[in-house]
Amino acid sequence: MVENKGSVAGAEVVDMATNTGIMDKLKDTVNPQAIAQKLKLSQAQLIDIGVFAGIGFLFGFFIKRYATYVIAFGLFVTGIILLSQFNMVSLQINWAQVYKFLRIDASVTGVGMNNVAAIAWEWARSNVLSASSFTIGLLVGLKVG
Repeated sequence: MVENKGSVAGAEVVDMATNTGIMDKLKDTVNPQAIAQKLKLSQAQLIDIGVFAGIGFLFGFFIKRYATYVIAFGLFVTGIILLSQFNMVSLQINWAQVYKFLRIDASVTGVGMNNVAAIAWEWARSNVLSASSFTIGLLVGLKVG
């Protein structure tokens, strides 16, 4: 005769109190509000960090995975810029809207195609957390891709 203490059809009974404690601890650890309070950030900043890290990861992954296409696109853009310099193609960019979208003060930098690096630097300085999370995501994406 087989005695079945604390088991159902050969399976052992698991203590649900310990599993509930682990799950609650995991939920508390992953909770965005708890993370925002620990890091002393707002939820909007936390979302920005996550979004920019994800975008950076995708950029890095696709750059490494599709490097030939990225190089071809770079050459295409270079060709368009050269044609623009020789007045064969006319490009018009509404820089006021670009500044407004990136939340950059237009009085700090001059408007024009020559200041793209200055615009990127100004954006990175005003959004350090987003820029650093993008960079970290980019590096991880390059490593994984």
